[in-house]
This record gives sequence, structure tokens and C-alpha cells, in this order.
Amino acid sequence: MSVVIAIKNGDHIVMGADSQVTCGWLKSKTNSKIFFVKDCPNAVMGSVGELRGSQLLQVTHNLIDELKILKNEINFDYCVLSLYEKIYQIFKDNRLVTKENGEYVAYLPNSFIFAYKDTAFLIYFDGTVEEIKDYLVIGSGTETAQAVLENNKNKQPETRIREAIKVCSDKTLYVDNDIVILSTKDKADNV
Repeated sequence: MSVVIAIKNGDHIVMGADSQVTCGWLKSKTNSKIFFVKDCPNAVMGSVGELRGSQLLQVTHNLIDELKILKNEINFDYCVLSLYEKIYQIFKDNRLVTKENGEYVAYLPNSFIFAYKDTAFLIYFDGTVEEIKDYLVIGSGTETAQAVLENNKNKQPETRIREAIKVCSDKTLYVDNDIVILSTKDKADNV
């Protein structure tokens, strides 16, 4: 597990995550928790849960429907009706969705924050979607991160993210202080 934070900053979203990966009692580092979405300029996604799930989405082309991008229809409805279903299918195709009693379960092993331009959506493992107001947090230490973010509203988003992740890394085994920060204003080489 990890912590991923998204903060609204005027005309864009700033997203940050720690870099720790745990497998049993072992800790390692990755930069696959937050990433630019391929073929969707001004989009960043973060994920907590199975690292393979995050990596699958990081390399998927056309995760976001091109027509919806052109029509500027990347919104709450799109995330509820289409994006979650597409992610679910990718996970199912790659054996990350499990079966119980011969049927596929109706939830994913990951939760996500999808940010596009000036808005962001928290997509829970069960498909529930929440739209950003000031910030969104998923992962280990969510309550701790929220408290730090609330107490630092007058600071810059990058500072708020760094301070929240630092406190989380002090309080939980599943978060470290090696932080990656991206923005929907940034351009990625792979987009």
C-alpha cells in the first residue's frame, strides 16, 4: 500500500505519492504509483493496491476515450460509467480480478485518483467515484494525510503534499519519504 495525494491548484492538479513498495516483509522502490496517462495530454493517474495494476494502466494506450477528450467530456459521468469499467476489464484480462464461487468479484485490488486538467476523481476499488473539492487522498495513512493537508491550506500544493507524505512515512510502515510529484500542467514524453 502507499499514499497518493491530489490537490487542486487553480487551472491544474498537483499529484504526489511515496515510492515504497512492499512484498511481505520486503521493501523496495518504484516510480509506478503516479504516472502520465498515455494518449491523454494533461492527465495524471495515481494508484494504490497491486503494483501490477498500476503498471498495466501506465502502459495502456487509449485508456481514456479519444472522442471524450476531443468533446471535453472527461467528467464525473465518464469516470462512473466508462473509466471504471475499462479499468475493470484491463484488470480482468490480466488476471488481477479474482473469482469467488466461480464468478468474478465486483471490485478491484486497487483504488485510483485520475486527474485531468483542473479536476480529479477518486475511483474506489468498488467503482464509487468522488470528485475533488480541494484535495483527494488514497492509501495508507489517509486520515493522517488529510489532517496535515487541512492544517496547511495556506501553503503551496507541492509543500502540502511533501509534508503530508512525510508525516505518513513517520506513522505507517507502508509509506516512505521518497516522493514523486507530477502535475496535469506538465508534459510527458510518452503522451
